[in-house]
Amino acid sequence: MFEFIGGFRTARQPQPHPSPRLNQACLISLCNTLPGQPHMLVVAADGTVTPITFDGRVTGATGFVVGAGHVTVAIQSNRRSAIARLDSSFRTRRIVYPKGLSDTHGLIDAGYALYAVSTGTDGVLRLWPDLNRYEMLQPFPTAGEDAHHINDICRHRGDIVFSMFGARRRYGLRNGTLMSLNDGSPYFDGLSDPHSVTSDGDSLYVLESMTGTLYRIGDDGFEKVLSVLGYARGLCITSDHFIIGISAQRGKSRLSAVRRKERLLPDPDMASQVSGCGLYVCDRANGGYSFIDLTAYGSEIYQLAALPAQFARGAA
Repeated sequence: MFEFIGGFRTARQPQPHPSPRLNQACLISLCNTLPGQPHMLVVAADGTVTPITFDGRVTGATGFVVGAGHVTVAIQSNRRSAIARLDSSFRTRRIVYPKGLSDTHGLIDAGYALYAVSTGTDGVLRLWPDLNRYEMLQPFPTAGEDAHHINDICRHRGDIVFSMFGARRRYGLRNGTLMSLNDGSPYFDGLSDPHSVTSDGDSLYVLESMTGTLYRIGDDGFEKVLSVLGYARGLCITSDHFIIGISAQRGKSRLSAVRRKERLLPDPDMASQVSGCGLYVCDRANGGYSFIDLTAYGSEIYQLAALPAQFARGAA
């Protein structure tokens, strides 16, 4: 039986625990940003927040990879989607616009190549590390349109695994799935809107965003690890913590601009929580948690990752 513990719902009996703190800085991407808002944030271990801004043509950042002295970022744009290479001070050193890339979401480094999700075309871009060559892979015959809404990607046991919402239905939720890019076989399905598929050893983790639930999928089956209150997207797993991003509920659909219905919640405190943006830091050992409120910087988090100490704190 799941019980709420503050913002968390876990299978354990509620117990008081010290609020955990970040062990190191986190880098966060903000998507669907408004003019004047930053595109990324550095959140230091002491909670200090440093915003990172690109230029006015960028409407947000989605997936990113932290490399040796640089960060590669998937860029949202009012014109064309792009892949940018930033230095350790988060200055843009190179930007490329691969043909066919549309509505870029997840991005990973598989060692031999980068993989970027082209959500707008149901495709996956394979990009060489020097950013000079690329090719578009099409897992579905509906190439060129956002029919399945592929959104995130990771490398797991030598396979490339992506998450998707599934084909649109006239009524009801979409059939969200984790699938292998290598052979098209499913890893896990039945989710409404999966995000942030992440490999950790022999296990895959994925967030079901609408319910705020973190699932673990392993050789022994799957389990619900915990749930948080809010739209969960952005996952960082460390030896001590699960760090989960929470985004504010959208007032309108991004695609159709139709106003969304408000969520029915049992009390005003819960309603205020789902209208904010921030990070839950959950202790993996005892279930203790803390929340870092980032609503002042933006409304939607896409990805987060631990940041090595050699990176500068960024420039405002």
